[in-house]
Amino acid sequence: IKAMCLKPITTLRVLFCKQQLNELSKHISYINECGYKIILSPIDIYDYNDIDYKILLEKSKLIDNCSVFFQDSIGNFKDKEIDNIINMSQLFSANKIAIFFHLKNSLQFGMHNMIKITKSFLHKIFICCSLKGICEINSNLDSESVLFYLNQYYLKEYNINNLLEISEQIFQKISEKHFNYLNNNFISAKNNCSNKYVKYLKEN
Repeated sequence: IKAMCLKPITTLRVLFCKQQLNELSKHISYINECGYKIILSPIDIYDYNDIDYKILLEKSKLIDNCSVFFQDSIGNFKDKEIDNIINMSQLFSANKIAIFFHLKNSLQFGMHNMIKITKSFLHKIFICCSLKGICEINSNLDSESVLFYLNQYYLKEYNINNLLEISEQIFQKISEKHFNYLNNNFISAKNNCSNKYVKYLKEN
């Protein structure tokens, strides 16, 4: 694998089902002994209860430089589920374990959940998103909206304009024939003006 990469692989993401929790220790210990950092990625987190979360926490404390990756695989995290994950994740943060959140936007809950998460954590967390929210299965949070929110409310300085230029180059041909993938609506909302005005400025 290393021969195929520009840089050596230093971190491995370990996916596992709920019924594999109890046998997880020996596998991650071996991987850690081989010199890799580990990201624990539980599958079907919807089925986890408080006991399962505590077992996961104990497993993550067994090794150094461990992270935990929570994924809303079908985009169905509602307030109850996200509050439960936030409450249990505070235990991880207390142990200085890095936390990744991959929030799907299939039902348009992703941005709402991301805002709740960022308001609930005082330490560094990682939010997964993609350009235009494009993903092979279901829809991701779109990077443009996430970065705009972080710039507005957390005094970040992410360069959204460069991101918009890239997305326009990629999606212009597609949008002309099929979909409205251009950034007019986002730009108009960002600058508090009509999308017709944005279109006019871009065409003239």
